[in-house]
Amino acid sequence: MRAQEALEGWLESTLELRRLPPRPLFEDGEEVYVNDKLSVALQLRLAREEQGLSQAAVAERAGRLAANPAPSHLHRHRGTP
Repeated sequence: MRAQEALEGWLESTLELRRLPPRPLFEDGEEVYVNDKLSVALQLRLAREEQGLSQAAVAERAGRLAANPAPSHLHRHRGTP
């Protein structure tokens, strides 16, 4: 449990400083999980950096998605996206 708390603290402070933490390397050994909110923040940040997008560009794209919701048939699980 202490490893998880230490990892979460370090990751949160790294993100708050607007630094990009290294992508996790999965090797043989015990996995350490982080809370869901932090996990989403990390995944979003890593994906944004990999795509070379600014926060403003992501916000603009998210706004377009919110303004143009998917057709209703996708919400009823009919058809393909």
